[in-house]
Amino acid sequence: MPLMPELAVACWEWQGKGAHYNVHQARRCKVHILMQWWPVIVHEFELAFMNYCTIKDITDDKQTKTLIRCFCDHHVTDVLADPEERKTLLKGTVPNFMKQIRSIVLQPGWEDDHRITMMACRHLQSDSFFMFASTIRSMNSLVVNTESHLTNERLCSHLKSVMCRDLLDDYRANPIAKAVATTKLSLWLHKVKHIDDARLHSYNWMKAAIEEVECKLNKRLALPATAAA
Repeated sequence: MPLMPELAVACWEWQGKGAHYNVHQARRCKVHILMQWWPVIVHEFELAFMNYCTIKDITDDKQTKTLIRCFCDHHVTDVLADPEERKTLLKGTVPNFMKQIRSIVLQPGWEDDHRITMMACRHLQSDSFFMFASTIRSMNSLVVNTESHLTNERLCSHLKSVMCRDLLDDYRANPIAKAVATTKLSLWLHKVKHIDDARLHSYNWMKAAIEEVECKLNKRLALPATAAA
């Protein structure tokens, strides 16, 4: 298996039937996928490679030439062996190259299935909205450069549509959070986080109070039975 000297990207070691993988940073790297590729693996590889290019100061015009040396999987190398395909890929950018890789190694329609799963997620009253939104953002990043990817504005709109009812009411009543442009997603999320933190504090306080009352009531109901015994 050919190795790439000093390429600090990702080396995946599959365990068992490929249900788990470990990501290792190494001075020498090989990208060898023994079984089916997953969207998260391709995404993490792309991020690791772009970080490597930044650290090594690899210019844009040389990035794709460096990238083709990373693949040992025959699904990719067979495409690269075609002179026309190779020439086309080398002329493009890394995002375009990886878009082509996804079309080769991932199951057909994977981005549609992923989008359906993402859009079906709902924020629960007992959960932190900030953590929920972070999960959705992470899921959205896996479909970058596809038609299923949501822009910041569309993602913000979606997050508002899946807020729990209590948070949505509090958000609508807060003029400061509503005034933040939806294109500034990180800033918007931090404004909403302050509202949600107050909501969660009240929710947890109320939940604890109800549990305390129920505990006392159960003890009182148990007393006659104890006395009778």
